[in-house]
Amino acid sequence: MAKSLINRGSVANDGTGDNLRAGADKVNLNFTEIYTAIGDGSTLSANIKVKDDTSTVATINAKGDTLGILGGTGITSTVSGSNVTLAVDGTIVTAASTTTLTNKDLTSGTNTFPTLTLNDGSATDAVSLGETINVLGTTNEITTAVTGNTVTVGLPNDVTIGNNLIVTGDLSVLGTQTRVDSTTIDVTNSFTFEGLTSDNNETVLTVADPTADRTVTIPDATGTIVLKDTTDTLTNKTISGSDNTLTNISAANITGAFDSTTSGNKLRFDFANTGALPTAATYEGMFAYDVGGNNPYVADAGGWTKIITENASVGDLSNVNISGVADGNAMIWSSAQGRFNAGTVTSTGFAIAMAVAL
Repeated sequence: MAKSLINRGSVANDGTGDNLRAGADKVNLNFTEIYTAIGDGSTLSANIKVKDDTSTVATINAKGDTLGILGGTGITSTVSGSNVTLAVDGTIVTAASTTTLTNKDLTSGTNTFPTLTLNDGSATDAVSLGETINVLGTTNEITTAVTGNTVTVGLPNDVTIGNNLIVTGDLSVLGTQTRVDSTTIDVTNSFTFEGLTSDNNETVLTVADPTADRTVTIPDATGTIVLKDTTDTLTNKTISGSDNTLTNISAANITGAFDSTTSGNKLRFDFANTGALPTAATYEGMFAYDVGGNNPYVADAGGWTKIITENASVGDLSNVNISGVADGNAMIWSSAQGRFNAGTVTSTGFAIAMAVAL
């Protein structure tokens, strides 16, 4: 039972506490419980009973016997003041201890073990302790060897590289016969060719940084590639005028003369006016057309000569002067001037003047 306390009231003789009989009853009850706990109910015992895990009971005299609390295998006991401390030594495995187990059989039926997860980048596989992990090579790609606790992974002498090989460093491929069998090869910047002689001179095949997808096709033919800045003689080439623009072509850039035997050729020789015509002596024999004056010309060493057309005036002739011409005038030859001048024909010698004019 719980300990019974005698109610003494709030102050002396206030009439709220237990009476003598009730107080004596509580005293008797408390003593009865004590005598029963450490005696036979009427007499106190000086002995203490101790029981172990096997239900063995030992009686110890509380007036003089010593109760020993002893450690066993892996357990030590210490007494300090009124405290008894039990501790385990290094032979006991605890949840927080770091211990190397020897001669132990661990079964999966009564224990839980973590698993290893193998991952190849696209698929995973869980491997439990006790299972065998096989490290296998591939013909002409990877070789493996196991010596003791060491697995060695290497490359064979003749290597065939499959798909999705990513090399972050430098990849050196040695050998006289090397084949790259692929539909598309991605090269970030350039190829470097050493040539037959191993020296400091190499040929670099590179590309300008593309701004869109480009395709350069190598023809199905044997020959030498012509570069934009090299001097080469082209043979068996047809240049389409509609698909190409030829600029800065001068006589110094042309070997031989233009020789065309086909019909339908077109060349323009128009100039804004006679002042725009080039030097005649430089282009002797050249045809030109004066757009401003609507007259054709031919170049001569002495200058540009106007070509007379069906729409030309008689005054366009160099030996005809029609300035001041009037109705009834005729062209009269002047031997002093070496030309025909416009003038009035006298009646005398009219027949001769007409004959000369005709």
